[in-house]
Amino acid sequence: MPFAPIPLKIVELIYAGFLPIAFQPIRGNFPLAPIGGGPAVTEHYELTSFNLPLSVYGVNLSPTPNPTQAWITVRLLLSGEVAFSQQLDLQLVAMGPGGSVTPRANAYVIGQMQTPIVYRPGQNLALSYELYFDQGLAAGGLGELALGGIFNPASTAPSGFEPTPGSIGYNLLEEFAPQ
Repeated sequence: MPFAPIPLKIVELIYAGFLPIAFQPIRGNFPLAPIGGGPAVTEHYELTSFNLPLSVYGVNLSPTPNPTQAWITVRLLLSGEVAFSQQLDLQLVAMGPGGSVTPRANAYVIGQMQTPIVYRPGQNLALSYELYFDQGLAAGGLGELALGGIFNPASTAPSGFEPTPGSIGYNLLEEFAPQ
């Protein structure tokens, strides 16, 4: 089964507001590269599986407590419609170089489509997310969400996120000659 890659996307979560965002969602989406080759519409596919490593952290300035829990929903969108969705409950733990106390969590969104989803070249693929923290980020709080990456304390990357591409599994459903 072939796979279409989902590259690393890092989302900076810097809160400069006045009210904590404890139960306000942090939302976003971004387009994914189309599956298939070239502009000629000569193939149809069925999407069969989804795999996305992710990492999240959130930290507040003292005396505001740091988040200890995060909830994230990741959705694969096909022309704006939800093709796949999974929610994760993440426990944030201190992780980092030199005994850093930054609360972080690594996780994987993995799933098989209950029914394969037909995809035709020209349809838009996108990834969306909705993230909540239990304590929220107060004014001056920082956080990051890495989609397609995992935090590694031994990493030499400035952010510590190792690119760990996700993927969409698919099958070639049919191929036909253009008229």
